[in-house]
Amino acid sequence: MNHLAATLGEAVEDKRRLAERAVSLQDQERKEIARELHDEFGPYLFALRAHAGALMRLSDLREPDANALRKHGGAVLEQVNALQQFTRRILERLRPVGLAELGLREALGALLRLWGEAHPDVAIETTISPSLARSERPPI
Repeated sequence: MNHLAATLGEAVEDKRRLAERAVSLQDQERKEIARELHDEFGPYLFALRAHAGALMRLSDLREPDANALRKHGGAVLEQVNALQQFTRRILERLRPVGLAELGLREALGALLRLWGEAHPDVAIETTISPSLARSERPPI
């Protein structure tokens, strides 16, 4: 009985430590995501505000400069495109596409692509067997 009680006590303590670790990891991940959102969104939003202000000032002119309008409009489109790509990367990290949806080959490819985008200074070479394609998975 004493051995069972001691084992149960250890199991309860292990569970408590795991729960604390899970909460700590979640907090760490939230802080990292918040920092990344701030660091990435801030400059894009600043640039969008600057270009929108320039467009507003140009629109007040009697004869707006078409080249300046195109320049600022193009810059706005570039910033929006960059924000969309960044948002897509964040969403992939927050809710990764599962193996059931993609299959192992595609899931590995997506993971490698995401990691490569996060670490552009690292060259990644891969060879993934075509037999890992979703359509070729054996039924469960």
